[in-house]
Amino acid sequence: MPSKFRIASFNVENLFGRSKVFNFKDHAVGDQILGKIDEFRKLLAKDNYSAQDKQKIVDLYVQLLKDYIIVT
Repeated sequence: MPSKFRIASFNVENLFGRSKVFNFKDHAVGDQILGKIDEFRKLLAKDNYSAQDKQKIVDLYVQLLKDYIIVT
């Protein structure tokens, strides 16, 4: 028996929730949401945030939250 092992888990609800962005008849709606997610992800990946970055992160978060609530 190995002396070390890893245990991993993930949230299945998030996995299925993300796909809802692809359920629109008009793909432009999903593309717009995915664009916001990509912009949000890139901002969060920065090592340092300017005041403008911080405001954009908050704005995108609020927009995505509204988009997600509408999607679900």
